[in-house]
Amino acid sequence: MLRRITLLWEIMGMGIKSILSNKMRSALTTVGVFIGVATIISMVSVIEGMNNSFKQSIENMGSSLIFVFKYEPGVRIGRMPAKLRNRKPLKVEDADAMEKLPSIQAASPFLTYIPKKKITYRGEAIREAIIRGTNYKFPKIWSLNIADGRYFTDGEVRSGAKVCLIGYKIVESLFPNIYPIGKKILIGNRRYTVIGMLEEEKNSIFGGDGFNNNIFIPYTTLMKYYPYRNWVYLVAKPKTPELKDAAIDEIIEMLRIRRKVKPNEDNNFSVFTQETYGKIYKQITGAAFFVMILISGISLLVGGIGVMNIMIVTVKERTREIGIRKAIGAKNRDILWQFLIEAITLTITGGIAGLLFGWLFSIIIKSLTSLPASMNLWSVIMGFSMAIFTGLFFGIFPAMKAAKLPPIEALRYE
Repeated sequence: MLRRITLLWEIMGMGIKSILSNKMRSALTTVGVFIGVATIISMVSVIEGMNNSFKQSIENMGSSLIFVFKYEPGVRIGRMPAKLRNRKPLKVEDADAMEKLPSIQAASPFLTYIPKKKITYRGEAIREAIIRGTNYKFPKIWSLNIADGRYFTDGEVRSGAKVCLIGYKIVESLFPNIYPIGKKILIGNRRYTVIGMLEEEKNSIFGGDGFNNNIFIPYTTLMKYYPYRNWVYLVAKPKTPELKDAAIDEIIEMLRIRRKVKPNEDNNFSVFTQETYGKIYKQITGAAFFVMILISGISLLVGGIGVMNIMIVTVKERTREIGIRKAIGAKNRDILWQFLIEAITLTITGGIAGLLFGWLFSIIIKSLTSLPASMNLWSVIMGFSMAIFTGLFFGIFPAMKAAKLPPIEALRYE
């Protein structure tokens, strides 16, 4: 056993010595393996960061939420069919009808408007902001964490008051050293009184940056002053999580009646839950994972072919050395393992470089974005294993060619 370990160590040393004696050739040979492993590590770190962000987003929403929209959620390629495009929008009054259902605790419209102009307070301004319109019950539905101040009241909703709650990034941008409650911000040419501010939402992908860059106003105010294009979402919460399925059935029945859908017709609206978002997300990350495997596979294939070609050249250059080793007692399997391990050492070198690049990439992504990107043990094992397999698979042919060389012919080779 000790002899085998010693022999293996000597063979690895010979392989490393051969690589170091041809640094440029070895570096060029390992580029494909480097790109393949780096792609795996980098993409997995990003996907894992997105997974963590998505889980956090779902948790931030609260539990057992029910969403209603005129279109089915999902990723679409190409133009939407006319039958879907022509669906009539939902109405904010549908939220009031939902609240009267036996299984529903609260419901609210959820309108969105992206302003074209900057939002300002005195000399400070922010451009990347999203205006949300809801009713006063929204904090009971969504797990909305208010850091200070309050949400708007039923009276403010009914009157279309110009009041707002602002997200963490809005506070940082417009009020870096000022207490914002009671101050007036300018949205377009209208002034809104800040009555509350939200806690910072971390590791979130909903709405681009959670609610950190959001401004909440009464939905009546949004409908009065801003073009929301009749894209009305409704969001509701059942009285208990156990009543979610019953609440969905009640909503569907109620909306079919309100929208005059005939018994033999399909719904012209969509009712879905957080689990639906989870399924869509898995489709997206699954597609990204497939692309990652495809890119890394092509890179490893190119790298493997390069390794095989270089090893064939190496065998030819060291034919006389092979003859000498066989003459002093080396067996075919010793020669086979010598060149096979040299090929594996080449690909492992590229793999280690790819692992280091992936690790640095995950650190950069984590520091520059809100994604908690990080290397996983299984991705490291996967990348390292693929590097070894590439060397083993593409190194076997030149290694067998070296092992089968007749010692006399090898000694005569010049």
